[in-house]
Amino acid sequence: MRYPGLKITAAPSLAELTSIRLGGEAIARVLAEDEASLDALPEVLAGLGGKAAILGQGSNILAHDGPLPLVLLELGEAFRKREPRLLEETGNTARVTASAALPLPLFLNTLFRLGLGGLSGLSGIPGRLGGAIAMNAGSFGQEIGDRLRRVRLFTPELGIRILEEEDLDLGYRRFTLPPSLRCPEPGGWFLILGAEFLLPRQAPESIKAEMQSSLRRKAETQPLNLPSAGCVFKNPPGQKAGKLLEEAGFRGRSRGGLAFSSVHANFLVNTSGRGRADDAFALILEAREAVLARNGVLMETEVEIWP
Repeated sequence: MRYPGLKITAAPSLAELTSIRLGGEAIARVLAEDEASLDALPEVLAGLGGKAAILGQGSNILAHDGPLPLVLLELGEAFRKREPRLLEETGNTARVTASAALPLPLFLNTLFRLGLGGLSGLSGIPGRLGGAIAMNAGSFGQEIGDRLRRVRLFTPELGIRILEEEDLDLGYRRFTLPPSLRCPEPGGWFLILGAEFLLPRQAPESIKAEMQSSLRRKAETQPLNLPSAGCVFKNPPGQKAGKLLEEAGFRGRSRGGLAFSSVHANFLVNTSGRGRADDAFALILEAREAVLARNGVLMETEVEIWP
């Protein structure tokens, strides 16, 4: 059966679609090119027989090897071409709306051109805006949720819905739907379509300096030259995951073609570009057990494990 507005590709390789270049083949990849096509997604998923997995730009994802019971969902090119829009200005603040499919760096560059600050510390974080919202991405004391005021999303049970500021449930690397929108069944999913932000007016030279500082600090402290999914573990309360890993002897620890970076111990890198996910998961388990034994801290993964 054909579904207007949906582009379906069979057997996509996660190793080709994720930033760490690991993972086997999913059942299919489904790109939605317009909002009218979203209502057909539950039927498509049922027909393909897989669990929904929101792909975005493939960062912050660690997928298993071999055949995967997943159907990758993604907003297509039409969504990515939507430019951020300035909605209104009040005093020294402005409201901006943007598509979730927009690459985060492009969104931040647009804010710079508009003379809007508040999120410059996120410069250098890869991925798309929707993914940044879904994990409440942050760095250097800023989180995207700090400026978030409204989210537009799709759920298979209720269709398109808008979450106002008072409905947003945000935390450290977490975005949770309110109870009224949560699916009671296991495997429930939602797709962020766009968001609205309240941002302060700021001198362009000041924004540029903050962005450059963020990029420079990341270049100095993160392994940006190797395939990676970003930080493996969340920071435990009051502690730094990278420091715990380094103290446990995992800075530079390798297995197969995977290694905890010698630049930042909390970054798992694909040193050969041809590593296997099995080695990545073995390293993660080993690190988690070592930190637990040494410090009594059970590390929680920040990277998404698929499936």
